[in-house]
Amino acid sequence: MFVSYVPVAILYSKLHRSTFEISMALQKGVYSDMPQGAIHLSEKEAREYQFRVIYGWKPERDVWPFHYGYAILGSCSALSGVYINGHFRNRLRLHSYGRLSSYLPIVVLPTIMTALFHQEAVSSDIILQKTVCPLCIELRATALQVGFSVIYPSLLSPLAGFALASYYNSYKLPLFSEDPKGVFAVWRKLIKPIGSTLFSIAVAQSLIAVWITYCEAKSYYKVQAKLNMEKDELHNTL
Repeated sequence: MFVSYVPVAILYSKLHRSTFEISMALQKGVYSDMPQGAIHLSEKEAREYQFRVIYGWKPERDVWPFHYGYAILGSCSALSGVYINGHFRNRLRLHSYGRLSSYLPIVVLPTIMTALFHQEAVSSDIILQKTVCPLCIELRATALQVGFSVIYPSLLSPLAGFALASYYNSYKLPLFSEDPKGVFAVWRKLIKPIGSTLFSIAVAQSLIAVWITYCEAKSYYKVQAKLNMEKDELHNTL
């Protein structure tokens, strides 16, 4: 990655003192093709720089997907996890048994992981322009969202529920060591009533992930366009 050598100067006033805040539009290129005077950044440095520009950008509405998108995606995963875990707990007649120990790994953990993985695998890709295929990025975002919001809790919730049900003797279950097929049959029996609901949730999660990803890309290019425009205006005044 390299940064254009002409900076964009943004004038603002703070405590009645005029100050210049320097921001530069990042351009991806081969090191050998860098223009004279350009600043070379590693991928890590470029990522940190881009996020610093985005999170310090005014007005905030231009970059709202980066401020609130992770919370939206994480909240959607949490709601899905609550529904799935609640279904298995009710079917296994757990009542209040082990409530905290089941909700923490099935609801809280996916919420955090959804935000972290989306930022690392999707947002970082957008701001570094690593993948030229927008559909590929959206599919990646969809896979992460559906994975953490539907697939992960659908697999972990019954495992945690089966362990608690066996411990508290709230539901008759075959021993996994003696009858693994029987355990799988119970899982299939419990998940079958909500199969269509899970499919609908997966579709909804996919649409939300695609929408947030699209808004992130749109926001990023809007910021880049403004930086380039201000760079050209500054260059013309010099």
